Amino acid sequence: DSTGPRVATPQVVGAVAVNANTARVTWRRVNNATGYIVRRAVTAAGALQTVTASPITDTVFTDAGLNPSTLVRYQIAAVSGTDTSNFTAEVSTTTAAPGASGATVNLAGNITSDRRLFADTTYVLQQ
Repeated sequence: DSTGPRVATPQVVGAVAVNANTARVTWRRVNNATGYIVRRAVTAAGALQTVTASPITDTVFTDAGLNPSTLVRYQIAAVSGTDTSNFTAEVSTTTAAPGASGATVNLAGNITSDRRLFADTTYVLQQ
């Protein structure tokens, strides 16, 4: 279609390492989206590959089974019917070293009510 996608590109909130083997990427819900496609690469320069067999409906993707101390890059696209948005800019994190504790995320600026918090993550509020 020469007019481009009719569904908006998601806004990625960020990616964090939960522990040595798990990363999590979150994004904001897109109006009219029926699902989301997640692409991932586990190298600094490798091509991103789709990791969700079909579009997922949640706005969080928890990626388990990764190797420790691994750079992981993600992109997200929204889906509405047969229309798919452009993929987001890449967001990345590095899984923790073996034996390291959970993720720490610094929160600053306008912290809105739609921010999803996770029990296995430490949050630091900054002014």
